Order: sequence, then C-alpha cells, then structure tokens
Amino acid sequence: MARRLYDATETHVFVTCPECGQKYAIFSVMVQDDEEMACTSCNSLFRLRISNNKIEPYVVTPATGAPLGPAEGRRRQ
Repeated sequence: MARRLYDATETHVFVTCPECGQKYAIFSVMVQDDEEMACTSCNSLFRLRISNNKIEPYVVTPATGAPLGPAEGRRRQ
C-alpha cells in the first residue's frame, strides 16, 4: 500500500469527506502527507494524513455551506 500512495502510476485511493461523507476517488496522482482538499459538497477544507500505510482525512476548516465561486465551480465540475 505504501508504494501505491507515493507512486503516481499505482495510485488508486478512495477518500471520504470527514464533514459530510462525500466520496472522492484519487487516480494516478502522487499523494503527499498533509495534502489539502476542499469538498465541493459542503465546502469544508480537509487534509490527508498518511500514517500506517493508510490515508486519514482530518478537518482544517469546517463546512461553511457557502457555494463555490463561479470560476471555481466551473473548474471543479
């Protein structure tokens, strides 16, 4: 599993937003410790911590419920 997290050719990981439960799939990108992600559903900001060959998401900024800006929304959808 550790090699799969750091090798972009092997990465295939599913992550769940810790605030609302929205599921995300990560394919073919290198995952780094404390990588930041923003949830498009609840607009919370969370980081991915790698420990014991597992990815554990933790909340940095709680859900605001605010919609994404127009430019952000087009890029993310």
